[in-house]
Amino acid sequence: MDAWYKIPSEKNPNKGYISPNTKKALIQIQKYSDKKIKLKDNLFGEIPLQISIIKEPSEVTRLLERMAQNNFLLKLEFDYAFDVSKFLRDKEADENASLFFLNSKIIQGIKSLIVAINIAIPGSISFWEGLIFINGDLSSRIDRMNSILNEMLQIVEEKKWPKIKSLDILTVWKYLLDRGYNFNNHSKDKIERALHCFSYFFGNPNNTEAHLLYSMMGIETIYAQGNLGLAEQIDTKCQLLLGKLKEFKKLLKQLYDFRSRFIHGDLDIAPRHFRFMSEEFEMNKFENDFFDSSLLSVAILTATLQKLIEKDADKVVFEYKYRLK
Repeated sequence: MDAWYKIPSEKNPNKGYISPNTKKALIQIQKYSDKKIKLKDNLFGEIPLQISIIKEPSEVTRLLERMAQNNFLLKLEFDYAFDVSKFLRDKEADENASLFFLNSKIIQGIKSLIVAINIAIPGSISFWEGLIFINGDLSSRIDRMNSILNEMLQIVEEKKWPKIKSLDILTVWKYLLDRGYNFNNHSKDKIERALHCFSYFFGNPNNTEAHLLYSMMGIETIYAQGNLGLAEQIDTKCQLLLGKLKEFKKLLKQLYDFRSRFIHGDLDIAPRHFRFMSEEFEMNKFENDFFDSSLLSVAILTATLQKLIEKDADKVVFEYKYRLK
């Protein structure tokens, strides 16, 4: 089985630009091209895959609708056999049923891997479209998968906080596999809950409301205890784990204030499909504040997950200490 994903090339900037983080990810992927990466599934067990970068193979290029000159392809190869009949009530499962099950599990595994790559190197890999071949035949297409993470990196550079790192992709993948985090089931603990919140950053990059809500949910999952003083808890604990804010010292409290006002109906908003056609509508401040708040909360959750994975941690415990003189 083969899965192909198209990634843009910096040689064709009108069709897409390869960012520094994308280059870092591609370098790592090339380094791992001779290694087997395992996808784990509760139903099918381990599915080994080999990942590599290919330059415009003709047999696949013609099937990619928006394939532009100088693009690159990411190829994932699977060599896997299974008997799907034992998983079905109908013991006479046909080939179509087998392909359906295998397709769905492989797609889930690939999407989990892409999320893991973007935890390791945020904003590094997004895809215009994907194809899955089984036994040489085109089996299915996978929708575009992109995220808000590149925009998030811009506000991190502007605010100089929090620090976003580049981790080893296989280290992140091993961390997830060792703990059974596969993005295929409901979360079992706080870290997996936060990881699932991170997965909502992929899809529609303009879904700012979802980015804000899920990122704040993930942040509160890790940092908050109880329901009292949430703004103060997040302000204090985030800086303990991610480092002190040297500039914009009220940034976290402003973020939480904006989140609370939005959720509790204290902000005036435009209707869903409204388009501002005149300067009399003050759209810029609200939309800019909303977008910035979303990006900052996405950055905090991303940096937090990176910190946990880097330290191979299963949870964060905050302790208060005091001294009497």
